[in-house]
Amino acid sequence: MSKDSAEVKKTFDIKREIYEWAQALVTAVIAFVLIYTFGARIIGVDGHSMEPTLHDEEKLLISKLFYKPDRGDVIMFTKKGVEVSGYDMANKPQPLVKRVVGLPGDVIDIDSDSIVRVNGVAIDEPYIKDHGPKRGDAWDYPVTVPDGCLFVMGDNRPVSLDSRYSSVGMVDQRCVLGKVLLRVYPFDDFGSIG
Repeated sequence: MSKDSAEVKKTFDIKREIYEWAQALVTAVIAFVLIYTFGARIIGVDGHSMEPTLHDEEKLLISKLFYKPDRGDVIMFTKKGVEVSGYDMANKPQPLVKRVVGLPGDVIDIDSDSIVRVNGVAIDEPYIKDHGPKRGDAWDYPVTVPDGCLFVMGDNRPVSLDSRYSSVGMVDQRCVLGKVLLRVYPFDDFGSIG
């Protein structure tokens, strides 16, 4: 093989290598965007409203792929205009994590002892930290959850800003980022949230 043909082959191999790397990078970016948009993502917990189930600064894997909300699900959603932990979210909503209590058409009632009833039945809530005395300021109970919306509450009721309050209210299902699937950080608590 002559010196000139070796240089041509080397140039050809470099161009091919660059092309293959570029193709792999574009594929990875497209896959990331599709997974992020339609699949799963990791989002952090900010605050104490879901204790003892979830804690501040934990990282959660969520997914919206083929997701249909159900009572008891822990979800993440965004809500414009809500101020949480000092963030002014008027322009850039901070993800909130809460538990789905009511689905479209459900009648929600919270009595003076903070017992939650869905369609007239008191719900069993072994996951809550404290019922607390708060009914919120948003509704004259009972209230019916509108079509396309969810009624959500935190597990730590005395400190949770949720559907009981006019600043959050009913959550439009289009604002749901996904259902919480796993706790991924801290690593010693890795697993389902129960």
